[in-house]
Amino acid sequence: MVQGAWALVLARQGLHGDVVFGMTTAGRPGDLAGIERMVGLCTNTLPRRVRPDPAARFTDWLGDLQVRQAEEQTHAWCRLDDIRRWSGAPASATLFDSVVVFENYPVGTSLAGHAVAGAPDLTVSAVTSFEQGVHFPLCLVVGPGSRLTFRLAFGRRRFATEAVEGLADDLVRLLTALAADPDQSVSALWSVAGRQTTDQAGAGAEVGAS
Repeated sequence: MVQGAWALVLARQGLHGDVVFGMTTAGRPGDLAGIERMVGLCTNTLPRRVRPDPAARFTDWLGDLQVRQAEEQTHAWCRLDDIRRWSGAPASATLFDSVVVFENYPVGTSLAGHAVAGAPDLTVSAVTSFEQGVHFPLCLVVGPGSRLTFRLAFGRRRFATEAVEGLADDLVRLLTALAADPDQSVSALWSVAGRQTTDQAGAGAEVGAS
């Protein structure tokens, strides 16, 4: 849902409905040689190319995105340099300028009540946001939970604060409209993303510059 909404927000800024952004993934694939001796997360950031279909229902289009994402996970180990070479893009080309990060690691209440074998006194005392290690001009950080949280981190050399705040407003408007009527067409939500409204009580996104 978030990926689809973000793709529409970005597509509105371009000249055509074809966008590419980075998706950061984390996991510990069991079939990776030597995985049992590796410490820490196995993270990677891969390009997601999305082409909105204006005639499709948004929910149907999201279903297609989900299928594609599942297929892409079989290549989650690929290096960006290899993907750039396979795509035929020049070695100096940047595949994407924005990245989406889901902070879905278990912390806080997620660990409460779960015994840890061999470490009964293990506690989580501090958590550092993954966005601090992301070096892209624009980063959308999503915090899943009973209430979604969004943070947009951006570089001042590439973006003006007002422009990023506009992206945040577009994202909030689109998700609010989607919650009200998930069966809308992609084209209808596309127009909602750019419409100025004042009925956004209880929704918002945090914007931060670096």
